[in-house]
Amino acid sequence: MPNIIQITLISSISALTIALVLVAVYLIRLLKEISRTTQKLNQVLADAQTVTSSIAEPFSTLSQLLSGLKTGLDLLSHFVHPKDEEIEKAENTTEKTTKKSLSLRPRRFKVK
Repeated sequence: MPNIIQITLISSISALTIALVLVAVYLIRLLKEISRTTQKLNQVLADAQTVTSSIAEPFSTLSQLLSGLKTGLDLLSHFVHPKDEEIEKAENTTEKTTKKSLSLRPRRFKVK
């Protein structure tokens, strides 16, 4: 009887050892594959970052260009266009001179 128990124990321990070795080999392969996948993912993300930065740079430059143009046009408008107070003063002067010129015109009468 003891021989049967010893044989059973040895065979079960051997089976468990073989199963653990197979699981360990599978886990090692799985970890290597995960490592390769992570490296490829990092490379893809680096490429995506390069592409997005190369796309974003011209838009940033265009934004700065438009901002500079707007500032230049604002500055130019201060020199070209008079201020609001000067515009109102000029309009009031024009109305007064128009009224005076209308009153100085000779009137024409229609003959029936």
